[in-house]
Amino acid sequence: KNKTIHLILVCLFVLIEPNMTSVKAPLLTNIVQKKKLMLKFYTLSLVVSLISARQYHFLSENMTWTAAQRYCRQKYTDLATIDNMDEMKRLITTVNGTYSGSAWIGLYDDVNSWRCNSSFSNWSAGQPDNAGNSEYCTAVSFSDSGNWTDENCNTALPFICYRGDRIRL
Repeated sequence: KNKTIHLILVCLFVLIEPNMTSVKAPLLTNIVQKKKLMLKFYTLSLVVSLISARQYHFLSENMTWTAAQRYCRQKYTDLATIDNMDEMKRLITTVNGTYSGSAWIGLYDDVNSWRCNSSFSNWSAGQPDNAGNSEYCTAVSFSDSGNWTDENCNTALPFICYRGDRIRL
């Protein structure tokens, strides 16, 4: 993942500053040139992080998990998936205190294996518990600091979609 981002930064740098492809020793010793180089690097880092950021969209209409997934895939990219705590905080910020219940996200239980493209998890204490052998889908609980609970997929809840994805080469 880091190698991909590094490669993207190098490629973008070469595209933006073609004269820099053959860096000479005197250039590196010049403090002004070093500062310009660092400024370009930090600017490109910011651009890449903005490009790769997912945009979360909270939808207050109640739907089952399957209907919510279908809706997200038609109108956005998919139900929200969260790869780390920073993304979890951004997702919570998206709702911004306007809702305090639970909402569907894109994690589901597929034959004793929770399916998501991430190893990150944010389960509430005692979750997932598969109560009544019928809870296979995941909701984020805004009344519980954004922690996750497993729920019956046929329960109608608001949901969170995302648009965009990570840069992939």
